[in-house]
Amino acid sequence: MSSYLSSLLWGASQLDDAVDKATSELLPSGAEDIALNLEICDQIRSKSVPPKDAMRTLKRRLNHKNPNVQLLALGLTDVCIKNGGDQFLVRLHLESLWIT
Repeated sequence: MSSYLSSLLWGASQLDDAVDKATSELLPSGAEDIALNLEICDQIRSKSVPPKDAMRTLKRRLNHKNPNVQLLALGLTDVCIKNGGDQFLVRLHLESLWIT
């Protein structure tokens, strides 16, 4: 499924909204929404969301000025690495997410 077509089904804006909600500034420190994190991973694993779009959104949240958002984004990234599937891991390796 092409990236464009899949973004229409479970659009990049919905992914952005879900990641923004999972890494919100308003969440108390250390209060991760595990159910939402796993839902995001399920969407990545089911190929409803291209791994490239997921990584773009995660990288945006990792570069946020608020350290609480950064910690929540690291937690979400960890969950995605463990549960996002092989394509996410390959994309992570290819994109060099950690090098900015």
